[in-house]
Amino acid sequence: MAAEGTSSVRLRSIYVSPPYSFPIDSEAQDGIASTRNVVQAPLDGGGSGHKFNDQGAAEKESADPLHLPESSHSLLFTESVWSLPFWFAAAIAALSCSCLGLAFAYNISDGTKSNPFAVPVNISTSVRIAQYLSVVVALLMEEEIPTGLYLLREITEKDFRKRLSGKKYRSFVLAAVVRLLSGYFFLINVFLILIQANGVIEIFYDVMALQFVQQLDDIAFNLSKINVLGNRMQRACTAPPFKMEFEKQKVSCRKSEVFLRTLYFLNFCALMAGMIVVSVRQDNGYYQCKSISVTFGDDVWKPAMALNITSGKYEEWTLAYSYFNGVYEREGNVYKERRKFDRASYDENSVVPAEIRYCKEINSWVFTHPLIRKSIDEVDGCNWLIRSAETSEFDLLKVEGSWKIWTGVIGTTEVVTACNMCSDKTDCNLNGQCVDGECKCRNEAGVQHLGIHCEIRLSDSCKTIIGEGHNEIFSVDYYNASPNGDEPLALFQEYSRPVYKYVGPYGDEYNVTEYDKIWLTFTGNRWFGMKLNSALQSNTTAEDLVVFTREFHAFWDRAYSTVTLFVSDATEVSTPVNVDWYEIGERGSQFGPFGALNPVQLNQQTGRGYFRCAGSYIPPKRYASATDRSQYQKLPGN
Repeated sequence: MAAEGTSSVRLRSIYVSPPYSFPIDSEAQDGIASTRNVVQAPLDGGGSGHKFNDQGAAEKESADPLHLPESSHSLLFTESVWSLPFWFAAAIAALSCSCLGLAFAYNISDGTKSNPFAVPVNISTSVRIAQYLSVVVALLMEEEIPTGLYLLREITEKDFRKRLSGKKYRSFVLAAVVRLLSGYFFLINVFLILIQANGVIEIFYDVMALQFVQQLDDIAFNLSKINVLGNRMQRACTAPPFKMEFEKQKVSCRKSEVFLRTLYFLNFCALMAGMIVVSVRQDNGYYQCKSISVTFGDDVWKPAMALNITSGKYEEWTLAYSYFNGVYEREGNVYKERRKFDRASYDENSVVPAEIRYCKEINSWVFTHPLIRKSIDEVDGCNWLIRSAETSEFDLLKVEGSWKIWTGVIGTTEVVTACNMCSDKTDCNLNGQCVDGECKCRNEAGVQHLGIHCEIRLSDSCKTIIGEGHNEIFSVDYYNASPNGDEPLALFQEYSRPVYKYVGPYGDEYNVTEYDKIWLTFTGNRWFGMKLNSALQSNTTAEDLVVFTREFHAFWDRAYSTVTLFVSDATEVSTPVNVDWYEIGERGSQFGPFGALNPVQLNQQTGRGYFRCAGSYIPPKRYASATDRSQYQKLPGN
């Protein structure tokens, strides 16, 4: 026991009393002075005197007795298993672990298959600095791990049984293990909080909240000690075991220090390594959605200023923003438009893709195109055509609110974005399987599913359609997707919808010949009926059609021009059925963006639709080299 009148020094968890105090006579003082002279005198080898001094300090520290930590965890071995204090201590440990467990469950609750820890796609520089500083702060605040290991190393089983006769050493070990688990659970939660943080204050608040949860054992013990929780708890917390002095292990003292320092260093390295990996991935766009689908509204800019690559001059074209609907894939820090035919990259010698990027100049996400301008003379604000509200959001998918759009004047529109990655088959609308984050659409008996999320449904009964006005017959078409032709034929598609081609009837009474190329093609949010004689030769083969349609873009191929004869209402339907159609009449500045529209439904009824499903696929006559009837058995489902 410490001498009367001396005070005790207590760390948060490890309790150490000061050395004994003795009167010192004059001879002892002379001895001390001479010893100081020896320590300060320079010795051979330079600095060995300091080494002697450090050794003396270590020996002095090892002579200091060790007390049990004043924590409810200590009651797990100082009290009987059937006592109230033991179960109180167990409840506090369970409460602390439960709180940490709830924090962990909450931290991973927003995770996805591709991003299980819900790491933000990127963060600001100030937040990143706060993350790395908080790693150091968290390690300085965390004391359960070093305390548990220190107790296990310094208090031997022999000394424990000698000092605490009748107490179980395995309960002492269990309490130390509880400390270790609590400490590492705390660090895991801190790491999750740091990698998920979007704000500086958020980081410090959350780390402090976790630290409070971890200190519940100390708080409960101190409250018990001052009789807040009853006499029984006060007696347990002021019992003799907490005044008992344990001798430190003199031989292992130095090793213990090295071990604890090494442990701190390893914990620091582990946290820092994790933070560095996350930071590098954020900078490289690892957590960004790689492929997104973008849907613009029905806004039309007429006339838009577009650069004609052929003439090298800016011309006035009609721009329906829905022409640019479809898939965009991330390249660096920019989302670039993909082909409407097969979602591959455009050949930029044929079509220059649109881009969606963050513009620091106006602090907004913008939709832009290098060949389309609001004005020939001026380019400002990253040449935006559509822009979000000002935001610091790094994730395009989380940008909220209305967007500004240019249609000759600034208007308001909605932009819908969605990640094309799937996590399970529900993301594939139960029409396919999610394989490595991509929907693999299945073809059931009589139904073929299309689209990024298998949302487009094409039934065999609707592969051929008939117009009710003149019994016009249109049918889908197929082509050889594999070089050697050993795979099933692929469906002609644009904007994830099938392309329907005119297959009859022909003759003067219908004003249609077998050499006419009439297609029904989806262009983003409307179906167009186009006569492509000027674009396709009379001897066009199916292979030629693939070349033509591969780089098709409704804007750059000027789908709305004199080749377009009919147009549907704005729609998202899978086929030209169930939507009203209009014949395009007069065009000009007097009329709407698609000209004068004359309904073609019987009796000009609204909502009647013009086409009906008429059965399975009919091969076309004029370009059958890849789709002749001899290959019909290779069609999906046949």
